[in-house]
Amino acid sequence: MASSLSLGSIPSSSIHLQWPCRKSNIACSLQTPSILHLPKQSSPDYSDHTCSTVKTQPQQWNPFQRAAAMALDVVENALVSHERHHPLPKTADPTVQISGNFAPVPDQPVKRRLPVTGTIPDFKNGSASYACRFTETNRSFKNELWGVRHGTGVANAGLVYFNGHLLAMSEDDLPYHVRVTKSGTWKPLADMILMPYLKYFRFLPDGKKSHDVEIPVDGPTMIHDFAITENFVVIPDQQVVFKLPEMIHGGSPVVYDKNKKSRFGILAKNATDASVIKWIDTPDCFCFHLWNAWEEPETDEVVVIGSCMTPPDSIFNECDESLKSVLFEIRLNLRTGKSTRRPITSDSEQVNLEAGMVNRNLLGRKTRFAYLALAEPWPKVSGFAKVDLSTGQVKNYIYGDQRYGGEPLFFPRNPNSKNEDDGYILAFVHNEKTWKSELQIVNAMNLHLEATVKLPSRVPYGFHGTFISSKDLEKQA
Repeated sequence: MASSLSLGSIPSSSIHLQWPCRKSNIACSLQTPSILHLPKQSSPDYSDHTCSTVKTQPQQWNPFQRAAAMALDVVENALVSHERHHPLPKTADPTVQISGNFAPVPDQPVKRRLPVTGTIPDFKNGSASYACRFTETNRSFKNELWGVRHGTGVANAGLVYFNGHLLAMSEDDLPYHVRVTKSGTWKPLADMILMPYLKYFRFLPDGKKSHDVEIPVDGPTMIHDFAITENFVVIPDQQVVFKLPEMIHGGSPVVYDKNKKSRFGILAKNATDASVIKWIDTPDCFCFHLWNAWEEPETDEVVVIGSCMTPPDSIFNECDESLKSVLFEIRLNLRTGKSTRRPITSDSEQVNLEAGMVNRNLLGRKTRFAYLALAEPWPKVSGFAKVDLSTGQVKNYIYGDQRYGGEPLFFPRNPNSKNEDDGYILAFVHNEKTWKSELQIVNAMNLHLEATVKLPSRVPYGFHGTFISSKDLEKQA
C-alpha cells in the first residue's frame, strides 16, 4: 500500500485552515508505503499465527511428479507441525510488529479540499489532495485466490522514480512498475528481473540495462543498501546473514555471524566483471543504511556516510541490549586497503539516527548535510535531525507531543540553488492522542514549520518514500 499526497499552489500568501481550490491535475506526489500489504476487502485475524496449506494438483501429473509432490508434502507438513509448537519471536509477531499505528489501513479514495494551516510553498497549479491505494502485486493476486497468508511480494520498502518509471520495491520480490493516475490509483504494469545471490548492474539514462556482474560473497547476506560515488559503487558485505535453518528452532532466519569479517567492496561503475573489485575490511561494522559516499583523490580514499547499528541484528532478533544507531564516517583507502571510521556526532548529542537522506541531487559527491529520523523512543520516530557532516553539529526538529512520524524526505526548492539545504523536509506525522495524521512541511534551512496538511485517514508508520514532480508524473511510461 502507498499513501499519495498531491500539493499545489495556494492563492493566499498566509493561510490558516483555508481550503485549496480543486484542480483536475496532479501537481506532485509524496508516497510512503505501509508496513504490510493486505487485500482490499478483508482484514486478517492476527491472533492466529498458523498457516493453512492449500494444495492444488495439475490435471496431468506423471508418476514421478506425483511421488515428488507427496514427498514434498510430507516434509512441508513435518516442518509446519514442528514450527507451530514454537511461539513467534517478537520481531516476527504481528500482534507486536503491526499494532497501534503500525497497523495497516484500508484504501482511501482521493480526498480533495484538505484543511491547511500555514503556507504551502509554491507549486505549479494543483491542490492538496490525498489518496491511499493498494498496489496490485503478485501477492495481492495470490491473496485473492488463496487467502491473505499466501503469496509473496509486498512492494512496500521503498520507491524510486527513474526514466519515466515509478518502481515500488521490497526485498522479498521483484520491483513493480506502477503508474499513478489522475484519480489517485496505482496501476502495476510490469516486473523487472532481479536474481540472487548478489549481482550488480546499472541502467543508462535511456533505461537500457547493462550486463550483470556477479559479486563473489560466501553466503546469503543481508544487504539492504549500497552507495555510489562518481566513479564507483560501494557494496557492503557485513556480518548479518541469512540462515534459514534457524527458523526450524523458532528463531529468525536473519542472524549475526560473529565469525564473519565485515568489509566493503569498491567496484568501478562500468565494470564488466568482478575481478577488479577491491575489498576493504571494516571490523565490527554493520550499516543498514548508507546515506552518501564520495571520492577524495588527494588521499586515495572513498568516504562513506552511514548509520552503524549495535547489536547488528537487533531489528531482526529479540535482544536485551538496547539498539544504538550511530552516524559514522567510514574512510576506505584504495591505496593501502585499510579503513578507519569515526562517529560524526559527539557523545553528548548521540541519538538513534536512522531513515533519511541527503540532497539527492548531490548523491555520489561530497555533501554537508544529512536529514535523519530521530528513532526514539525506538521504534517510533519523534522528529528528525539536520546533521552537519563536517562539524558534527546536530539541529533537531520535534514533531510535537505524542506525535510520531516516518522517514524525513528532503526535496530542493530549486535544483540549481547554490545552497545545499535550500529546500523542504516533508514528513507524515501521526498524533497518538487524537489518532489523526498530517503532513508537515518544514523549511530545511531554518527548520521552521511552513505548513501542516490535515489528512483524511491515518497514515501508518512506514518505510521509505519519494517526491515526484508534476512534470515527472506527466512523463510516466
